[in-house]
Order: sequence, then structure tokens, then C-alpha cells
Amino acid sequence: MKPTRNLRWLAVGMVLFLSLSTFLNLLLPAPVRSQSAVELAQANRLQLLAQGDQLWQEGNQEQAMAYYRQAKPSFPTPTRNSTVPEPIFEIEQLGGGQRLWENALDGITRDLDSKKFLYLQRLIKDYPQFIPAHLKLAEACLEDEEACERYLKDIDPTEIMEQVSELYPAEPEVIRTKVKILAAKKKYLEASIAARQFALILVDHPDAPEFAEMADEYMGRFLSDVKAQMIALGILQAITGGFGISQGDWAQGVSAINMIGLLLKGESAFGEQLANAEVEKLRSQGKLVENPELLNYIKGIGGRLEPYMGRDFDYEYYVVKDPDLNAFTFPGGKIFINTGAIKAINTQAELAGLIGHEIAHSVFSHTYETMVEEIVFQVIKDLLPKNTPISLDQILELGSKANSRAQEQQADILGTRVLNPAGYAADGLRNFMAIMAQREGNRATSWSDTHPASAERVTYLEKLIVDNDYNRYAYEGVSEHREINQII
Repeated sequence: MKPTRNLRWLAVGMVLFLSLSTFLNLLLPAPVRSQSAVELAQANRLQLLAQGDQLWQEGNQEQAMAYYRQAKPSFPTPTRNSTVPEPIFEIEQLGGGQRLWENALDGITRDLDSKKFLYLQRLIKDYPQFIPAHLKLAEACLEDEEACERYLKDIDPTEIMEQVSELYPAEPEVIRTKVKILAAKKKYLEASIAARQFALILVDHPDAPEFAEMADEYMGRFLSDVKAQMIALGILQAITGGFGISQGDWAQGVSAINMIGLLLKGESAFGEQLANAEVEKLRSQGKLVENPELLNYIKGIGGRLEPYMGRDFDYEYYVVKDPDLNAFTFPGGKIFINTGAIKAINTQAELAGLIGHEIAHSVFSHTYETMVEEIVFQVIKDLLPKNTPISLDQILELGSKANSRAQEQQADILGTRVLNPAGYAADGLRNFMAIMAQREGNRATSWSDTHPASAERVTYLEKLIVDNDYNRYAYEGVSEHREINQII
């Protein structure tokens, strides 16, 4: 009798336990119930990546890639399909538009403005893939800006080439013409950046060395112009009684004359002096992390990326005690990374993606460009009458935000391209952006954003990886990064 009674009570207990568990699960909100499943899936993913890492380091790359593939599902959408048609250079291949092209060429030959501009404009509207029409229209606008403005209604050649270069960034004639027009308008820094972008992102293209030389040439012209402008502004500053730079945090409390002196030292020296000042400020605030093991870890990752970045700076890396998931850079390769970013990251490849992105800002001279623009803007603003009706602050803000978004995408592209050559999985930066997207939510980029929305960055990085056959299934560095996170 006792065994039967015990079994009966055991059955009753199990029923009560299962009923209670079901009841509690119904009471708990869904996010609480699912959170453990999400964490378990992430733990399993990282475990698979760690097993792949071990095999990778042992030289068994084929088996390692099998583990990486288990941990990384295919991207959710087919990213190879594109709505951008293939570029065409011969009118016979266009399948239309021959009559428009003939009329445009006749207008160019006979110098008939209406015929030239209107037919070329019609061509690029109806056949955006026909590259010669864009090139001819941009050159015609450059030669006769007044007629261009009259017939195209405020469209300038820079805008024309900006649009076509976004569609066809790998076409050398497009970028060559874009650089030529920017230089003709004395936008030497923008010309240098456009040329350097081609040289660094399309590093295997036979024209890449030519574009690298162009980038250096126009950077030299820009620096010469800056020196002349800054000397003139320095004299003007002395005459008008002085003013201060107040746009960016990096320039707080620095007089215009001192900032002009820094600019005259050149890009690398300018960045080094600003970085040194930032380091001293962080140290005085107790925010500069000086743990040798952590710093060597960061420097080691950066050192693997540097040979593929295209510019020989004196790179330096700093860690900031700050919970924000952020990093920033000063000109000349001075990279600062927050502890919050390092802690949020899961693998060394993800951190390499973030560091590569920041290095890319330096090699493209993005931060230098932004700082010079802020200095010149502030000088001009302080020289204008106080009751000027135009809000220059708003103009600068809108322009700089749009420019900043373009710069972020350029840095994303280069930061991703160098991951494979440096020995990392190519989706390191993409996976970091996925972490950011989870925090931001699935939102679109706003006109007021300085960065593209992280969800959008994930999408275009996936397309970049697939279209270029970059290898996602390479070294991740899970265990190494986990050990570092334990000392932060």
C-alpha cells in the first residue's frame, strides 16, 4: 500500500508543479519569458564561434568555417539584386537615346546652349546609366556656369557628378571628372578625399595608384590654400580685436589665432596637438584608462589593420572610461575608444570593425575637413554684423550633418574592406552595427542625424559583403575578447 500511496502523492505533486509553472509563465510578461531564450541563443552562437576560433588558430580553416556557418545564418534578404543598371559608355549599347545624344553633340559642336544643356539633361534623366552624358554635362556646366544655371535651374557640375558617383563609385572616369570639377572650384580637400576613396576602396584597380597620387597632390594644394587663408584671417583677427572658436568641443577655449597656428603645422601635427590636449583633459578627469593589457590589446588590433589603410600616420590608441557605446578620432590617426563600446562588443572581429571605421575617418581626412570648416565658419560668422538675418548656424548644421552621414558611409566601406586582409571575419563592423541597431530600434535615418541609422548601415554593409564576396566565416576572437572584458 505504501508504494502505491507514494506514487500517488508523487503524481499529485508533479501535477501541482506543472500547473504552478504554467500559471507563473502566464503571469510573467513575454519579454521576461523570452529573454532567457535570447541569451541562450547568443551563448550558443558565441560558443560555436569560439570553437571555430580554436580550429582556425590550429590551421584547420575548413572545419572552423563549418562552425562559423552554424553560428551565422545567411543575411535575411537577397542583397545581390540592385535597381542600379550597369553603366554604359557606347550609345549603340544603350537601346535608345541615340537621337538625344546626336542632338546634344550637335549642340556642343555648334555651341548652342539650349540644345546642349537640355538634351544632355534629358539623357541623364531617361538613361542615368549612360556615363558620357553625365561627363559632358558636368564639363559644359564647368565651362559656362551662367548658362548652366539658366538652363538647369541651380544645378551645378559638382551636384551632377556627386549623383552619378553615388550610382557608379567604381567607374574611374566618373571619379576622375568629379575630382577635376572639385579642383576647378578650388575644393581641394574634397577632391583629395574623392580620389583617396577610390584609391583605398578599389585598391586592386589598375588606376588606384593614379588616384592615390591625385589625392596627395590635392591635399598639398589644400594645405597651401589653408596656410594662405589662415595667415590672412590671422591678420584680420588682429585688426578686428580677436574672436574665439566655439563650434566643437575639441576647440573650446582656443583662440582663433592659436587655432590658425595649429592648422599651419599640417594635418598630423594638428591632430597630435589636439589629441594631446584631449588626453590631458581625460587624465585630469580620471577618465583615461591606462591598463597596459587593455591598451596592448587595442594597439595589437590597430596594428593588424594599419598596413591596409593606405596612409602612413603615427597611429595612437586611447581608451576612455565612458559607458557610452562610442569611439572618435582626431586627425593623423589618433583613435579614442570608450569602455562602453568595448564591453558591448562580443568578439575581437567586431572591435576590429569599429577600430577600422575610426582609422578610415583619419585616412580620409574627415575629421580634419570638419575641423577646418568649423574654424573658417566661426571666423566668418564673427566678422559679420550681429543683426545678419541669415542663420549661419543652421546652414552649417544642416550641411555638416549631411556631409557627416556621407563620411560615415565612406568609413564603413573602408573599415569593412580591410577586415579580411587583416585576418578577421568581414562582418565585424556589420555585427557591431547590429548591436547598435538593437539599442536604437528599427528606425530610418532622419535629416537631423549626423550618422545613418544603424539598421540602414547593417543593410548596406550586408550588400557590400555579398557583392564583393568578402569572407564572413573567418577568425572572430571570442575568447580573447571575453578575457579583456573581464579586466575592464
